[in-house]
Amino acid sequence: MKIDQVVVGVYLIMGFFAGCISDYFVKQNNLTISLILPLLIYFVSQPVLLKMVKQKKKKWLISNSFSTFFLVWILVWITLHNL
Repeated sequence: MKIDQVVVGVYLIMGFFAGCISDYFVKQNNLTISLILPLLIYFVSQPVLLKMVKQKKKKWLISNSFSTFFLVWILVWITLHNL
């Protein structure tokens, strides 16, 4: 498996857990934490995963990883919120 696929898989899993955490905090009536925490998770993990990819793919990682993380996070959060 290529490193690109591993990185996207990691962000997919992180987006899923961030969506679950956001849903938990929304149900506790704390919207600010549910919005800030996933962004904090993303930006903390970014330097670690940037070391794994080649220099040429850093722009790719930033754009694709954020879109993967954001879309999975929103999808899981909205799905869990509507249940």
